[in-house]
Amino acid sequence: MGDNYGFYTAAFVSKIPESFRDKSLRLKKDVAVHMDGCRKEQAEFISIIKKELKLVEVSEIVAEEENPDCVFVDDAAIVVNNGLSNVAFMCKPNSIARQKTVDTVKRQLQAQYRLTIIEIKDEQARIDGGDILYTGNEFFVGLSQYTNQAGALALANAFPDTCVTSISLPSDVFHLKDKVSAVDKSILIVGNSESAQYILKQIVVKANYDYYTVTLPDDAAANILYINNHVIHCSRDDYPDSVKILEERLANYTRIAVPCREFMKLGSALTSRIMPFIAGEKLRHK
Repeated sequence: MGDNYGFYTAAFVSKIPESFRDKSLRLKKDVAVHMDGCRKEQAEFISIIKKELKLVEVSEIVAEEENPDCVFVDDAAIVVNNGLSNVAFMCKPNSIARQKTVDTVKRQLQAQYRLTIIEIKDEQARIDGGDILYTGNEFFVGLSQYTNQAGALALANAFPDTCVTSISLPSDVFHLKDKVSAVDKSILIVGNSESAQYILKQIVVKANYDYYTVTLPDDAAANILYINNHVIHCSRDDYPDSVKILEERLANYTRIAVPCREFMKLGSALTSRIMPFIAGEKLRHK
């Protein structure tokens, strides 16, 4: 793979539809969604992405009312430079509504950028971007209610020169990146729950590279973004003990705290709300 892990020039994000209030997926069905709080958090998140991370282009996808979870745009695709070109692997969610977001991202990538797009041909395959953890060295794929082994195999076929390892997720875990994140090709940030540690043990046994591990007392705080040498994490108001550890263990990195309280109630924090990529050469339209 190209040696540019964590470097991005563009990103997709999405507005929040009204249907998000009542129909979005959440870990606990009785959790109330506070739309004003979510929209405020999303607006601040997007503002930080544009101003602090030095991304050249941030495209906001129009909210899709028929797809309450369209704000979780990370599930649509993953774009990786394979050393020769930028390759966009289009994911394959298990619902028609979620597939519309994939199709929207695909159209925008095709219309604007010169890159290779790979789509899954296997009708039985299912894979969400939230289950794909790329460390810059290798891929780990969480096998969940949204991602199956056929989906992991499709990813392996898309990137044949990079190791793809499947990780079994406990039934109480939505996505792999809800419990573990990667920073700078050598660091894994992981929660301290039984589920998170079960996942970590599998990664340690199956990994082809050695990783330095930072364990946080709060699983949700382990959902971290690493973009352009910046570590974006939850705020002290959300998880003070975890943020204190991040400040100590990642002292050499520029860190940006982002309020995530409302989204964390739903089991989603940061990585799910952005699809970063290297834009590369833009297409010229006559």
